[in-house]
Amino acid sequence: MAISAKDLRYRTSEILDRVSRGERILVLKRGKPKAVLVPIESPGEGSKEEISPAFGLWKNHPALKSPRGWLRRLRSGRHPSSSTRTS
Repeated sequence: MAISAKDLRYRTSEILDRVSRGERILVLKRGKPKAVLVPIESPGEGSKEEISPAFGLWKNHPALKSPRGWLRRLRSGRHPSSSTRTS
């Protein structure tokens, strides 16, 4: 099914209901295809989301035992303190 962007704006709920039933919807803007609405797979359908290998990389990093202190040290090099300025 193809719909215009204006239809999508005014009939969003109805269109999302159709998508949730498995229908693919092509969205047109000025007669040209701009997007496709497709149903997402629910986690129970056997599709296992891939977790990035970087997820949790810093979990046990010693620098993050005190995140505020770590952030303060990171930012300390950016702005000289007022006591070190020379007039």
